[in-house]
Amino acid sequence: MSCIAKVPSVVDWLRRFACRQGATMALTLGLAHYPDDFDVADVTSGFPSEDGEATPEEIAKIMVKASPYADRVLEMVDLEDHQVSAIAPEDAGEGSPAHKDYPADKFFAAAQSDELMTYPVPVWAPRFLLGDQSSGEASSSK
Repeated sequence: MSCIAKVPSVVDWLRRFACRQGATMALTLGLAHYPDDFDVADVTSGFPSEDGEATPEEIAKIMVKASPYADRVLEMVDLEDHQVSAIAPEDAGEGSPAHKDYPADKFFAAAQSDELMTYPVPVWAPRFLLGDQSSGEASSSK
């Protein structure tokens, strides 16, 4: 199989890796600033809400408020240091996670030998190749 066929899995691995690095840095900042009051398990369990369930509107307002600071966190993240999947202490009793990313220096070689990850790889195709999914026929632009 050619390396080109493994591009989606490598991109997917890199995307999760970068997200994991950013999330780790953001949580680390919370712990550094509030070592006694920042409960990582509580923060990563979901959004708090007055009535027990956060609405998409509430979440969107919080994200708009936080997003201007994302580049600050990005500047602190080390994208050269690979961080692979890990299990949170609170989740350790539930067994191993369904999917896992493995460390890799040679992404395409690891992907070709199925040693990059166990996540399913989303298949991507340009919309014009997929056509109209609702009718099952390709659409034409006129």
